[in-house]
Amino acid sequence: MKKGVLIIIIVVVVLLAAAAFFVFFPKGLSEQDVLANPSLAIKFCQDSPLDKQRDCYFWIADVLATNNSDAALQACLALSEENDRKGCVEELAGKQEDQIKATEICNSMKNDTKFREHCYGAIIAGSGSLNSDTQLLMCDSKTGMDKDNCYRGIAEDFLLSNVSKNVEICNKISDKSTKDSCLNNIIYNPEIVQANPNLTVSICGLLTLKANCYSNVAQTLSGIDPKQGVLICQKLTDEVQISNCYGNVWFSFESTILQNYDFAISLCNFLTAKKDDCLRRTSGIFMNYDRTKAEAICNLMSATTSSGCLQEVSQG
Repeated sequence: MKKGVLIIIIVVVVLLAAAAFFVFFPKGLSEQDVLANPSLAIKFCQDSPLDKQRDCYFWIADVLATNNSDAALQACLALSEENDRKGCVEELAGKQEDQIKATEICNSMKNDTKFREHCYGAIIAGSGSLNSDTQLLMCDSKTGMDKDNCYRGIAEDFLLSNVSKNVEICNKISDKSTKDSCLNNIIYNPEIVQANPNLTVSICGLLTLKANCYSNVAQTLSGIDPKQGVLICQKLTDEVQISNCYGNVWFSFESTILQNYDFAISLCNFLTAKKDDCLRRTSGIFMNYDRTKAEAICNLMSATTSSGCLQEVSQG
């Protein structure tokens, strides 16, 4: 639906609700009363006849929208509270000749999501902008993908300003694919990853494709701290993936490896099936700079692999 059409619908609903209010409450509150004491105005609606409460709350929300959006939201939220159906029917039974009609009126008051949406629309149209907590409360009242998309939209507003808040909102999303997409906005932003390494690593544990996440974060962090990068590689569960991750985030920095002999060996010792491959790669780097260390690394390999490594070093 086009935005212009939606605004027209909201305006029409607001006008109808306002007209309904004055029909139902000709001697009720004035706009000045509502603006001066929103809590009392909401209490007035609460104490009104059950079949008139909805229009009352809506009118108050419309009046408050421009000057007090938080209070306006409280009026909209009151629409989401289920009225006691039995009490409503009993109250109207004495006023309605047709109890079936009374029941229809009461039923129309319950769980009226669309009506609340129009109420929220009136607030947005009146205030122009809302704080994030108010927006989240609006999202909370939605259902299904509308609710998830609402959360995702708000989360994006915090991506650069407050990453922890972004994660908190993304985690409210129910649909797994939509949640992953929301969280991946962080993982694929190098500046955010480098500024928040611990947080981004924890996000990987929340995603469906955890291995891709750990590999991406490790490679991003390797640019500023290769050691930190390889430790994240070790969070992978497959040795082939870990070995490939080492190659991207550690073995691309010869000077770092040469300055961290013991650490390089410890990385290879972390592996089992791919340990010899890791040691062979490490030995090859030391071969041109320190043959003694290169030979020592060869001796750490299994017997079947060690001989070939030592021969390569001796022929260097």
